[in-house]
Amino acid sequence: RSLCELATNPMNLSLILKTWEYSKSIPSNKAELYNRYIDLMFKREANKRNGEIIDTSKKYLLSKIAYKMKSLGTISIKSSAILSIIDDVRNEFCLFIDKISILNELLHDGLLIKDFNVSNCDDSISFVHETYLEYFAACHILDSYRNYGSLDKSIYEPEWSEILKISLELIYYTVPDSQKANIIDEVRTNLIGEIDCNRIS
Repeated sequence: RSLCELATNPMNLSLILKTWEYSKSIPSNKAELYNRYIDLMFKREANKRNGEIIDTSKKYLLSKIAYKMKSLGTISIKSSAILSIIDDVRNEFCLFIDKISILNELLHDGLLIKDFNVSNCDDSISFVHETYLEYFAACHILDSYRNYGSLDKSIYEPEWSEILKISLELIYYTVPDSQKANIIDEVRTNLIGEIDCNRIS
């Protein structure tokens, strides 16, 4: 997707301007735009305070949260479910940080927001904008590709089309050229709907 196409969306235009302000360069697609902006945002927050979680762990956590939300067909989940995801990641990365502290740091970074629901006495958590959910869900798909060598079959459903587009843009920057043809063939074989496979060719 061209920069002009991205800039027609007010949210994307704002991120383009903020990215330019810090780096004096323009991202070429949506995946690169969000990747660079979120890196800048984490650095900005780290300069304000002493966070306990490294950026890669934050991205990994947020990708698992986003994928869980999308898999459930919702834009928010209970904080108890997110704390369970945090527990899994703490064990995976041997993080000796209290899970409540991790959740509070993620909320403080500003990508997640908490909404208290009086009816069930539990608060729900969502991304501040659905495009962040889409980006981080795409990051999870990329991690799965790196681990298993194939794309998650669920992403071929129509409701995953935007996430698939972002996944392909991410793969373009991270996958060796020798593997890109295999990805294109897999997408064309399984795809439901219209996706431009030429974006990674």
